[in-house]
Amino acid sequence: MNDWVAYITAYAGRAAEKVYRNQRESELNGKDSCDKKRFRENMVKVAALALAAIEAHENGYC
Repeated sequence: MNDWVAYITAYAGRAAEKVYRNQRESELNGKDSCDKKRFRENMVKVAALALAAIEAHENGYC
């Protein structure tokens, strides 16, 4: 189980880093504030996917 949690955590970290990098590039390119909302939404999705994967593993689905 610890290996699985470590994998999910690493995946979520890489995804969060990519989302953050894309957000910073958007800010540098002068895009509007709706990108900040999309950034927050994407971060929530990353967290939700990680939690769902951990729960699925705990329930024996994968």
